[in-house]
Amino acid sequence: MPELCALQRQLAAEILAAVAPAASGLREHLRLPEGVDVETRLAVYRNGYPARLLDAMRDVFPAIANICGAPSFADLAGRYLQSRDLSRTALNEIGNEFPDYVAGDPLRDELPFLPDLANLEWKVLRSFHACDRPPVDAARFAAWDLDDWDRAVLSFQPSVAVVRSSWPLCDLWTSRDTPRDEIDIDLIGRPQIVLVHRHGDDVDCTVLEPPAALLLGTLLDGATLGQAMEALATCADGVDPAAIFAGWLGDGLIASVDVR
Repeated sequence: MPELCALQRQLAAEILAAVAPAASGLREHLRLPEGVDVETRLAVYRNGYPARLLDAMRDVFPAIANICGAPSFADLAGRYLQSRDLSRTALNEIGNEFPDYVAGDPLRDELPFLPDLANLEWKVLRSFHACDRPPVDAARFAAWDLDDWDRAVLSFQPSVAVVRSSWPLCDLWTSRDTPRDEIDIDLIGRPQIVLVHRHGDDVDCTVLEPPAALLLGTLLDGATLGQAMEALATCADGVDPAAIFAGWLGDGLIASVDVR
């Protein structure tokens, strides 16, 4: 009799045979009651595995699943899963290559926003599982002068992400709970930049105006606040950076502020 670990690997190989055919020596170690068919028993697990993978994909990409409709999404997810090595993939990582895959799938010709929407939904999942830190205490920099602020480097929460798209991405994501035949979104000429961040036990997606997106993107890239302000000054007039900064503080998006 092989060790338990070896038996577990053999059972995994039998289950994975549904999506990646592989042989194992499991059958010779199975003892079943008389009249019970080994293949029927194994089929319960083998046939259930693809269904579980499809459920996981629906959980991670609910907006795409809703917009595509059940049959079309099942076909899309099936093509994606068949392209992957699933033998070492955890369920919570099952969609990590989906945005790139969708970019080359024929369904993109019909729904050209799918890659961006897949990217947003994957960012939402990562935001939900991110280990956020306590938000920065504004009192610690109350006595800073202008030079301190000019050299300040902001660290944002791990749950914070920015997704840019030439499509109304936030509207498409919001439609995930709308009955498919009631979705009515004007797609033409409506680019959106979406801020993703966790708020309590939920993940929020909100549309960023271009100045705020520029400021946040520059800071996320590691620039000092002074450098970010210079970049903002070259392309945006009448913007109040203090109000933007205060909003980030109020939402707990900033984890720390240090002077470089």
